Amino acid sequence: MTRFINWTAADLEKSDDWIFVLEPEVVDEIIEQSQRLAHLSTDLLSIDQSKFKLSENASNAFRQAIEKSQKDYSLALIRGFPADRLNEQEFRVACWGVGLYMGLVRPQNVAGDLITDVRNANTGKYRVVNGRGYNTNSELDFHIDSGDVVLLFCRREAKSGGQSLVANPFTVAQHLLEEDPRNEVFLKHQYPFSLGGFKVDSKEHYMSPLLEDEPGRSAFRINIKNIINGSIQSGITVPQEYMDFLYKFQNLAGSAPFCYRMYLKQGDIQILSNFRTIHSRTAFEDYEEPDMKRHLIRLWLCLSNSQPLPESWRTPYANIEPGALRGGYRVEVDPRYHDFAKKQCQALGIRV
Repeated sequence: MTRFINWTAADLEKSDDWIFVLEPEVVDEIIEQSQRLAHLSTDLLSIDQSKFKLSENASNAFRQAIEKSQKDYSLALIRGFPADRLNEQEFRVACWGVGLYMGLVRPQNVAGDLITDVRNANTGKYRVVNGRGYNTNSELDFHIDSGDVVLLFCRREAKSGGQSLVANPFTVAQHLLEEDPRNEVFLKHQYPFSLGGFKVDSKEHYMSPLLEDEPGRSAFRINIKNIINGSIQSGITVPQEYMDFLYKFQNLAGSAPFCYRMYLKQGDIQILSNFRTIHSRTAFEDYEEPDMKRHLIRLWLCLSNSQPLPESWRTPYANIEPGALRGGYRVEVDPRYHDFAKKQCQALGIRV
């Protein structure tokens, strides 16, 4: 079998080898460690593997899911995380703690946050320059995040909506090329992508095609909102026919048979490759009670077993070699992060 599978929704529906269920003893370990360290929920950088201690059996449960995300369908789902048995502070520590055994957390925004709350904060809009969807209840464009993988830990479900959408962009691209080989022009066009609020070489954008199919380094990116913002920031106009193609691709990715649709349930952990899948979310409605509102915790991780990337990904990721320290926002972070990252990279085998 090749490392990756160009799947359709039906393939995922017929298979369960990408779904992992935590054993009761693993859950008990997580609860014990999270409750013991709950007082550090606002000082997560002080928690490393020496403090959040998991047995080999427990840590392997998470490593296996990460390994699955780097082959086959390029995603994994873990069920049974103890969201219903932890308060918000304990849950936050639990997410951070198990993440220590999977990868190195990377900054997710211009503030340098290493862990973020995905919930409607009523603080901004999605479709604006440098707008971010994770703190709104808006429907999102298909996109990727800036890490080898993105993890979503579900603590609370929405009252309605908030369906998670995942597609394999290579399957969609293959369909469009079979439909009309001239679509390769649109897939390989150099689009201006916004960096989302930080700069590289004094630029707020970078140029990249959607599809890179170099053997061994294939990867795909799309984010219509970021392309529109990148066009504004760079002054580069994307011709209308290319914009039309972007919307056509997005609509196709969200349709049958390409889109796998699921509701993340309380205690689910979704793990997605940012090079081999694209994801989105439908709009949602919250409950009135504050602690019942839709709430997920998000981590961006770089991994020791990540794939090599094409040259066009160097600007946003800084490093394109496999198993290397890369991804995330290149912004000022807590000064302690650098020592923390060095220690994590040594523990996990990530190359610095």
